Amino acid sequence: MKDGTFRVHVRLTYKESSETYGKPPDPTHTFDWHVAAVVTSEGGRFVVDDVLFFKDDSTKITSRLTDSFKGCGGPRWVGVAQNPNDFGHPTP
Repeated sequence: MKDGTFRVHVRLTYKESSETYGKPPDPTHTFDWHVAAVVTSEGGRFVVDDVLFFKDDSTKITSRLTDSFKGCGGPRWVGVAQNPNDFGHPTP
């Protein structure tokens, strides 16, 4: 990408292989989805900076893993907005 990152496209697959909700595994319960790991070079090695989730059979991004961590500033927890609907603790 223009910002120096790379997108590594991956197909994730889930196959039910253990008991779920007290029922034996069902091998027909299999699904997969397409994601892209956004990687960047840091300290001479590649690290995952974000994961993009795509709409089925599309290149349209439906969400990002970083959207789940609004209270983080890099590797540190900085709190979340003072909204009672947010998860975590409000910022002081």
